[in-house]
Amino acid sequence: MKPVIFQTEPLRSERSARFWKELIPYFRYVAASGSLAFSLAVMLGIYGYTEFLKTMPSDFPVRPVAAAVLLICFAISPVRTYLKQADIVFLLPVESGMTAYFRKSVVASSIVQCLIVLFIWALLWPMYKLGTGVSSAFFWIVGIQCLILKCLNVYAGWRINQLRERAWRRTYASIRVVLTAGLAYAVVSLHPAWALLLTGIGFIVLLLWVQRFTSFPYHWEHLIRLEQKHRAKYFSFIGAFTDVPREHAEVYNNRLARYITANIPFKQNRAFFLLYAATWARSELFGIAVRLTIVGIVVISITEGDLLKIGLYVLFAFICGVQLSALNQYHRYSEWVHIYPLDPRLRVQSANQVVAITHLLVNILLALPLLVTAANPLAGVLAAALVVAVSLAVPRFRRK
Repeated sequence: MKPVIFQTEPLRSERSARFWKELIPYFRYVAASGSLAFSLAVMLGIYGYTEFLKTMPSDFPVRPVAAAVLLICFAISPVRTYLKQADIVFLLPVESGMTAYFRKSVVASSIVQCLIVLFIWALLWPMYKLGTGVSSAFFWIVGIQCLILKCLNVYAGWRINQLRERAWRRTYASIRVVLTAGLAYAVVSLHPAWALLLTGIGFIVLLLWVQRFTSFPYHWEHLIRLEQKHRAKYFSFIGAFTDVPREHAEVYNNRLARYITANIPFKQNRAFFLLYAATWARSELFGIAVRLTIVGIVVISITEGDLLKIGLYVLFAFICGVQLSALNQYHRYSEWVHIYPLDPRLRVQSANQVVAITHLLVNILLALPLLVTAANPLAGVLAAALVVAVSLAVPRFRRK
């Protein structure tokens, strides 16, 4: 009797289909609540980019800007494995037969991310062609090199994630980013042959060096953590629009959380406020708020035209408010909040207070570049009014 061989490749397709089948029904709630903001963002983006191309100065650093944007696309190269905690028990014993499963994960992730890179390069192309004066054929030459560089980044990131020591993973990930930064600039600046040669040599050296420190084929625990983190990001985004189950929420060691909890009175009526303030500081919502604020400040500062600046301010303030409103979903179904003698109404009230205070601070920070760079002094007065208006308008879009 022949031994039964466990086929792992179909399992990956089945898990991928199950994940999207679980996620897709929530998209109608996202579309219902966020279609207006998304449409506004697209229209503002098209208008702003078109106006920028019309007025782009001749000395604008086209190549560094294109390389910086492409670097972000290259450096962020996750691999979706759809692994679960129980796989350590059920799939680890057949690790030798998991090659097809993980190969399909790397290939599928590479294809999706290559399409995204091509889309970003197509957006950059009008600016690049206008600033450099190259022929249309250069679009495909650079595009092919971008695809090669993206696939190499996905595979290099995959190999680095198999390292056992966290310090080594961070070190080699940093080396990969630095190497990719130089190669991204080479792709948009040098002759295609030189760019391809440098890309190949650089990543061959990196992969050979990483291979020396890879003791085991797969780092199961780390891959499961990455998959849980990736899944949590999807549900965190959707949680801003509707109720979704929160699984394996990422917790960050943030010094700000200790500062916040140390300055909140330890009283019964402030218990939920303390809980949600610390939760915000130690969850992915903190990073979302910081990134949106920084990007918003930069974009508003460099954008020309007061009306466009005001539109961008409203857009970033609104998106940040919607994302922060996901804080209401934390601890909603935790049994611990029902054990202690606390008024359950304080939970929602405290969560909304934390969201309101955080959103007001973000709005004030986003208004600063509008006050400083606006040509019309009245724009500053309008910015102050918008701080209040947006803070009051966002709660209407939250699902109670």
